[in-house]
Amino acid sequence: MEAKTASLLTQSGALAEASLLKEEVPAAVLKEGTKVCVTGANGFLGLHFVQQLLERGCHVVAAVRSVSEDKVSALLKLKEAAPAKAELQIVGGCDIKTEGSFDAAVAECEACFHLASPCTIDPNVDKIKDVVEPATQGTLSVLRACTKAPKMRRVVVTSSTGAIMNLSTDKAWPSDFLYTEEHWNVTSGPVDGVFPPMSGHNAYAWSKTMAERAAWDFVATEKPAFSLTCFCPPFVVGPILQDVYHPFWLNESNMALYVLLIEFQKENSHLSTGFMDARDVAKIEIMGCEAPVAANQRYLCNGAETMTWMQFAGVLQEVFPDIKFPKTATAGTTVQPCLRLDCSKFQRDFVFEPIPLKKTLLDTMDSFKERGLMKWTCESFTAEIPATHQPEMYDLGQ
Repeated sequence: MEAKTASLLTQSGALAEASLLKEEVPAAVLKEGTKVCVTGANGFLGLHFVQQLLERGCHVVAAVRSVSEDKVSALLKLKEAAPAKAELQIVGGCDIKTEGSFDAAVAECEACFHLASPCTIDPNVDKIKDVVEPATQGTLSVLRACTKAPKMRRVVVTSSTGAIMNLSTDKAWPSDFLYTEEHWNVTSGPVDGVFPPMSGHNAYAWSKTMAERAAWDFVATEKPAFSLTCFCPPFVVGPILQDVYHPFWLNESNMALYVLLIEFQKENSHLSTGFMDARDVAKIEIMGCEAPVAANQRYLCNGAETMTWMQFAGVLQEVFPDIKFPKTATAGTTVQPCLRLDCSKFQRDFVFEPIPLKKTLLDTMDSFKERGLMKWTCESFTAEIPATHQPEMYDLGQ
């Protein structure tokens, strides 16, 4: 079954062609004073990148859409806590929907971490106009900006296992399939403008697929002076650094954890996934930016072993014994197959010890408590959910 399914699509031609260029461009060295751009710098993941780069003493250019106080307060707190040798420069007006808006942010940089991308599973948005197109065009806009930056050496794009796995409910590959970097998502795309069931999740996965494919096509066609590295992490959770004081401001992945912690989620998803700490995602991508071997390479990565959402609920029960977590999945099932992620390529090229999942969960809970997010109960949370978001927003399928 695996061989038959794998034959549907393997490594893209653009990625294969780009990988041949890996010896031609030196890697960036992220040391004291190195100027590096982070797009989406004030987001859940972006803040962890900024924090770790500042700790290295880098000159970090935080590319954000708005520089209003509420949008950059968390960035300013990171600067206050950073070593004196580190610098933080906040550049506003950087919008993935606006061509050329990243030019100034990357102009003097040696490296760019591209994280800015729509991250919503809201089924009510225009999935093409508001999710897929901005993700794709934003990635190309950043890459075109980087071609104008004379010092640029490496661009690192945060993709997703959503660009690899085929979980679409009506076209899903086997639930225990073994995925590698050679696989691509071919089942989440729309047919006649309509996404498969769990449309919000599929639109997000398709946006990551299209954006990453566009990046590889760009490098293969344009052959820029910099090299590209793409990382495909799984489900990312971890402590929040944003000034978030209402649960509806949480990023989607931490929201999926949150609704379990307040006992809102009554049954587990029927799917499975890997889990990775946001701090680890930042760490490995910074490592990848500096590694010559990672030039024009795609990496599938994972923090711990993959598990079903029912198994994940079991881990949560061990960590937080006073909270009641669901013990069954959709339709009352208690036994589920589990997908597998072959991360041997990443393990070959990098020495990395992931943060244990239980520590991630404890640290994330602490960050929720610090911001007063655990004062909500299942009942009070339910009363505040916008009616338009209820059908799919908290389905844990992705």
